[in-house]
Amino acid sequence: FKGHVREITTPPFDRLKRTRESGVVGFNQTISQTQAAAEPFDSKAEAGIKILAQVQNSYIIVETEKGIKIYDQHASSERVQYEKIKKQWQIGQLASQKMLIPQNIELAPAESRAVSENVELFLRLGFGVSGFGGNSFAVSAVPRFLAQHDIKKVILEIASDLDSEVEVADKISEPIDRILKMMSCKSAIKFGDQLSEQGMIALIKDLEELGNQYTCVHGRPCVVEFSFVELEKMFKRS
Repeated sequence: FKGHVREITTPPFDRLKRTRESGVVGFNQTISQTQAAAEPFDSKAEAGIKILAQVQNSYIIVETEKGIKIYDQHASSERVQYEKIKKQWQIGQLASQKMLIPQNIELAPAESRAVSENVELFLRLGFGVSGFGGNSFAVSAVPRFLAQHDIKKVILEIASDLDSEVEVADKISEPIDRILKMMSCKSAIKFGDQLSEQGMIALIKDLEELGNQYTCVHGRPCVVEFSFVELEKMFKRS
């Protein structure tokens, strides 16, 4: 069991404090109720984030003044990434990184047509894509947060989701939103990624600063919360 739980070198649980605040989350409540009731940390005080452990390099357990929160690190990171990417889109263009040597990619006719019809869209998504003859393209720039990914695979996934030319505007249409969600998923921290304590704190602060946006882009919960009151009830101590 120890091999799946990485404890953080911070003091263990203080003795459970008996609190009776209203609005705490019941163990048998639905996930949506849990998300609505979870209270954000005070983003001004890092001391408000007391990391207890990272479990199976997937879940982050945090002690708060009122109880404990368990974060799904991929879902949390995906939500944070989506909000950052969406904001970049709305102010202009996704942060881009030029490639030292352009990468040539060959596409099927349908995907080639989709890319050719949406060069402006790809540019605003942070890609530098130009025709290289036939169904070949030269990729000279990529979104900065996807620089380490298989770029051809990402472009294929975007192109296969485009039936026709997509209007590029500040307002995020449904086709563009699907693309931004896909990109946020690919660039997010994954299940199984080992994080430093500072990395966990940074992720949680980023999520909590978004307010009550406690679901990933697919609708799964980012965090569940149990108050000390609920824990006492669960262990029949109340």
